[in-house]
Amino acid sequence: MTVKNKLINMLVNNGMFEQQATEVIELSMPKLNELADDYNIKFESPSNQYPDLMYNLWYVSIKPIALKWIDDNKPMAWYREMFL
Repeated sequence: MTVKNKLINMLVNNGMFEQQATEVIELSMPKLNELADDYNIKFESPSNQYPDLMYNLWYVSIKPIALKWIDDNKPMAWYREMFL
């Protein structure tokens, strides 16, 4: 499993379909790299190259992006509450 796949799975575990989660992660990747300053996150690397703490921190940044995507594309989605 790659870093990108693990992030997608985190969104899927909160109710999104895989295609929706993939779109959100694609939108999130530039923001995550921006937050990492001079470091470039390797999204295609094996997921075990980063500790779980990093995924939790990244998820905090992904949630508002996911919420905006939901509001723009699926505002009545039952899983919207998971991203508040």
